[in-house]
Amino acid sequence: MYCVIDIGSNTIRLVIYTLENGQLNQALSSKATAGLAGFVEDGAMSEEGIERLLGVLHRFHGVLSLLPDCQVYPFATASLRGLKNTADIVARVERETGFKVDVITGREEAILDYRGAVGRMQERSGVLVDIGGGSTELVFFRSREV
Repeated sequence: MYCVIDIGSNTIRLVIYTLENGQLNQALSSKATAGLAGFVEDGAMSEEGIERLLGVLHRFHGVLSLLPDCQVYPFATASLRGLKNTADIVARVERETGFKVDVITGREEAILDYRGAVGRMQERSGVLVDIGGGSTELVFFRSREV
């Protein structure tokens, strides 16, 4: 079982997948509107924003405590990318929840967007657009290669 936590600028998502016959199947999806982008002032997230993030992550931790075999992959996008206090937030999240959050680059985010969409697409070439709360990624692909 695989558990993905996507910390976005507006929403934080928990998606749980099972692997059956080499195929990932979504077993559960939950999201919380956190509006983290609204708590950034002078390039840093405020204490209120950090508390909101931690509140959601504590709720997700409660769900995941019922699934001890779940491999958890928490990551953050533009919500934490480039903030003055990113390192402090990541350290605090780990200390208070045990989640080791990976703050991914815009390029990594675009590649993950593509990988998530490619299984549902028939197109071999084109452009994929991900408009998020704090960033927009454009993924150009040809012959199913980014």
